[in-house]
Amino acid sequence: MTSILSDITSDESLAKTHSVKLFGRSNEFLALKTAYDRVKQSKSFEKVTVRGESGTGKTTLVMALQQLVIVDGGFFCSSKCFQYSELVWEPFSAIMTAFSDLCDLTLQSKDLTEERKVVIQETLGSDAQILLNSVTSLSRLLANGDQNSMFVDN
Repeated sequence: MTSILSDITSDESLAKTHSVKLFGRSNEFLALKTAYDRVKQSKSFEKVTVRGESGTGKTTLVMALQQLVIVDGGFFCSSKCFQYSELVWEPFSAIMTAFSDLCDLTLQSKDLTEERKVVIQETLGSDAQILLNSVTSLSRLLANGDQNSMFVDN
């Protein structure tokens, strides 16, 4: 039993750091890795949706990519949608969960500076207040010590 990562990555030391075993998912993992390489090269982001029937290895596939990204020093956020969830009334709950995780990871980053906080705030623009109402970790991310300088309802 070998990890798909050892089959796909040329760096054996990287492959050895992964404990996730994938079986019959080499094409899917290669597609995810290609998307990650594209993001890494362009210094942007992409949303990728992995879907399928219950028990088909979607979570394991995502975990394999997550390990690759983290070992590489990147940020990785994921969430799940459940067809028969109690959160049916909240259709964006999976996106909000992933965004909250991204805020938490950003807060932990040693590269987070006041300048980056300003860029994040400017990028969010008028949507920031809506997100602040839904993602509590965003308020911690944008705070700069002066709570009065945060967004206000107009």
